[in-house]
Amino acid sequence: MPSRVLLCGGVLGCFACHDVRELLVDHGSSMRMSSRSMRAGAIALAAVMMSSMVACSGPSASEKASASFHNSVSAARDALFEEAKATNQGFFDLEESLLLQGGTQTPPPDMSRFVMGEFADDVSEHNAIVQRESLRTRPDTKAALIGPRIYTGPDKPEMADAREQASIIIESCTDSTSSPIVDRNNHVVENGGGIAHHIFFLRKDVDNNLKIFVSWTGKVETCPVTA
Repeated sequence: MPSRVLLCGGVLGCFACHDVRELLVDHGSSMRMSSRSMRAGAIALAAVMMSSMVACSGPSASEKASASFHNSVSAARDALFEEAKATNQGFFDLEESLLLQGGTQTPPPDMSRFVMGEFADDVSEHNAIVQRESLRTRPDTKAALIGPRIYTGPDKPEMADAREQASIIIESCTDSTSSPIVDRNNHVVENGGGIAHHIFFLRKDVDNNLKIFVSWTGKVETCPVTA
């Protein structure tokens, strides 16, 4: 009995327990064992224990190294996405503030924390037009940010270069249905409301901050981020 307990307690974490008595007891007589049956039982028991050792040996060094590598890659990807989320949120909040005040000819210094390159130029031009045309978002309202998530949709041929340069690509939506852009008479301007779907291409700038450098935007009936 002690041997059976040892086998079931120490080896049975990996496979079903073999009854040691079945290995050691001569089925012809209840408890008598010949030297031949004892030898056969010992050989069978050794085989069981060797199989147990193989089954319980755990991952190899190469498997551990591979798992460690994949875990590191996953952690780095997750950290990059969290930074991309913060960039998207920061840009959204600042842009909403600027649109509420009616745009600006000179982007605030904080804007350079979130945008760069071609996209920074587009944002500056957009805010200058808003101010020049006396536009603004309807007072006391704010659009809603939906997302972001990592973009896994189809490649867009016109964005091939941006994809090659991007550290990460995300997508999100802005729902301005309840916060449209209005003119000086508080009339909603054409394309001044609704849901916009954005694909943002981000990479590290010289200051090591992750920034949006190219974007694609389209008007949609339903935000695909929630689909």
